[in-house]
Amino acid sequence: MVIDSDGDSVSDASDNCPTLQTTNITDTDSDGVGDACDETPNGVIVTPEATAQVDVCAVDAVDTDGDTISNTCDTDDDNDGLLDTQEATYGTNPLVADTDGDGISDGAEVTNGTNPLDAASPGNTGS
Repeated sequence: MVIDSDGDSVSDASDNCPTLQTTNITDTDSDGVGDACDETPNGVIVTPEATAQVDVCAVDAVDTDGDTISNTCDTDDDNDGLLDTQEATYGTNPLVADTDGDGISDGAEVTNGTNPLDAASPGNTGS
C-alpha cells in the first residue's frame, strides 16, 4: 500500500514535502526538504541571535574611528591598535586613540613600553 499523507499523488516515500499538498519537488539547497516546506530553502540558517546582532550593527550609526564598522560590532573602536577589552585592562579610553594626548597612540605606547596614561612618561617622543 502506498501512503500519501497530503493527498498530492506523490507517495510519502518520494515526497520531500509530505505534509503539504504540492507536486513541486524543488529542493534548492539539497537538504531533502522541498522548498515549499523548507524554512531555509536557500540553505541560509538565520537564528534570532544572528538576526539581532546584524540588526544592532546596521542600526548603530556610531563609528568612532571611521572604519565603517559600528562601535557595537568593532573590537577596536578608536583604531589605536588596542582591543577595547585591552583598553579596559590598561585604563585607557577605548574611544580615544591617544588617551594622554601626547601624540602617540595608546597601542604604540603599550608596544613601546611607555605609559599611555602619562604624556610625560619616560621614553615618550611625542609632542
